[in-house]
Amino acid sequence: MRKISMKPILFLIVCFLSLSANSFAQTTETFDIATFQPPKGWQRQDKGGVVIFRTTNEQRGTFAMFMLYASGESSGDAKSD
Repeated sequence: MRKISMKPILFLIVCFLSLSANSFAQTTETFDIATFQPPKGWQRQDKGGVVIFRTTNEQRGTFAMFMLYASGESSGDAKSD
């Protein structure tokens, strides 16, 4: 009968548990039909039907921004939507 080493199995269990604990520790938010975890350290701004997240790095002179828009009905025409 073949022996199975417990070290790799224990290592995988510890990794899984640490990743699970981190994912459950973050707060989950809901906006319209989306459920998400906001990026840590980003600024949030709510503007009537839009949630804006942004961050800046003044040392590099860079920034990033993304916007979540509320859902709406489609007219069926991609150009007019």
